[in-house]
Amino acid sequence: MHSSLTNKIILSPNNSGQRTSKVTKVTIHHMAGNLSIEQCGAIFQNTARQASSNYGIGSDGRVGCYVDENCRAWTSSSNWNDQQAITIEVADNNLSTWSISDKAYSKLIELCADICRRYGITPSYDGTPNASFTEHRMFAPTSCPGEWIHARMPQIVKDVKAMMAGSKPTTNQVQGNLPDQILTVGSKVRSIGMLVEKVDVANQMIYNSVAGGWIPSKDVDEVDARDGKKDQILNVGSGFAFPHEMTVGKVDVPSDSVYINELGYWLKARCLNETKEGQ
Repeated sequence: MHSSLTNKIILSPNNSGQRTSKVTKVTIHHMAGNLSIEQCGAIFQNTARQASSNYGIGSDGRVGCYVDENCRAWTSSSNWNDQQAITIEVADNNLSTWSISDKAYSKLIELCADICRRYGITPSYDGTPNASFTEHRMFAPTSCPGEWIHARMPQIVKDVKAMMAGSKPTTNQVQGNLPDQILTVGSKVRSIGMLVEKVDVANQMIYNSVAGGWIPSKDVDEVDARDGKKDQILNVGSGFAFPHEMTVGKVDVPSDSVYINELGYWLKARCLNETKEGQ
């Protein structure tokens, strides 16, 4: 099964077969290169790569299908996510900014809207694995889908909703007034979804290298990124996120760290999304 927007089918052997979960999510990735759908498909033909996606979109706006929608592709470093998600790789037209072309952006919105309509998905994004739109970086130490797409995820969801309501997709050039993701004093931020790497039960602490070290477990909420349960029991491999919008009080550029007023301690900037620019 594939979208009617598909221009070419290049099936990859790299998949887990029939899904074990209902499709409830869309995960956007970037190719980390300006690949055509044929070039991306050729890479996914290689069994040694152990990688694939359901779809790919080239800078020319064409769509390739690599893994049938009924099957789980190997895309997000998370069986939990990939069993539920239609995954989409998008070509970058600028390797210094990881931006994507207008044609690719428009087709991405169109494809996401088509998927959401057919599966009854309500588009949502909150920076954690709980939402219906997720990112590779939520499940692995990677920058995918790149800062350009990452900064525009709220706008992408907004555009998908608009298209589902009958509007035409915008081009990526009109996505202005987005936070620049340069954290300064006063910046409002939300955390990305992360995974627990170590647990100190006695001191009620969890460890995550992306956030920069040990964190009081009382400060975070479990997100159902692994065991499918949101029971606030944090074990190694549990998904978690800081639940509220927070404010940057200090910035230390050499260590790429920011002091969070509400928490009273420092976090690595890489674990935070800017939602409103500061000073």
